[in-house]
Amino acid sequence: MAKSSAEQVEKIIRIGKEQGLEPATPDEAREILSLKGRDKVKF
Repeated sequence: MAKSSAEQVEKIIRIGKEQGLEPATPDEAREILSLKGRDKVKF
C-alpha cells in the first residue's frame, strides 16, 4: 500500500519509464487536458 499520493505518482512514473514512456511536463499536461494554468486564473 502506498503511504501517499506522491508515492503512487513516483511508482507509476517508474513503471512508465520501464516501458519506454516519458511523463508529460506540467505545461504539456495542461495542454493535453485543456487546462488554463495558474497564471490565467484568479485565486
